[in-house]
Amino acid sequence: MLKEKLQHYFDGKGNSKIENISSIRNIFSQVTELADDFESGTAERANHSALRAIEIFQKLFKSKESEVFVLIYEFAEPNSFDAPNEYLHFQFQNNIEKQILDIEDCKIYIYKAKLKNIEWKNILNAIANAELGFKPAIDQKIYFFDVEKNIDFYMYDDRGCLSNGL
Repeated sequence: MLKEKLQHYFDGKGNSKIENISSIRNIFSQVTELADDFESGTAERANHSALRAIEIFQKLFKSKESEVFVLIYEFAEPNSFDAPNEYLHFQFQNNIEKQILDIEDCKIYIYKAKLKNIEWKNILNAIANAELGFKPAIDQKIYFFDVEKNIDFYMYDDRGCLSNGL
């Protein structure tokens, strides 16, 4: 049921399909660089990138009461950055809706929850850490969607994020 609701939202934005990870990026119109001039591989860069992502996320998703869909693409371990997959799933509290889809090379998780029930700051920090080798790290691809307000967010790594709604 969650898949159908989220796919309906994607259908209104073009040709994106939940089962096709490369098509999801097509729905985003804004690209924001996060790292500025911080040297690659440094803790300062990871911290700065995470803080910038948090700032953007808070501008987009203004209310902790906002209900969002979280779309996660999870690949088998070990992954590129030796980040354990379970860390991400601990960032969601129990009172959420969840659906899991298995496709040939990954699992797709679809969560629906209020922002107050997601440790999204931890998620953004861990995304910033992943390629730089810091812990905790998240290697899954994680997208946030508020389908009622047409707000979308995806942080791909410490370098930047994609969004709609600013």
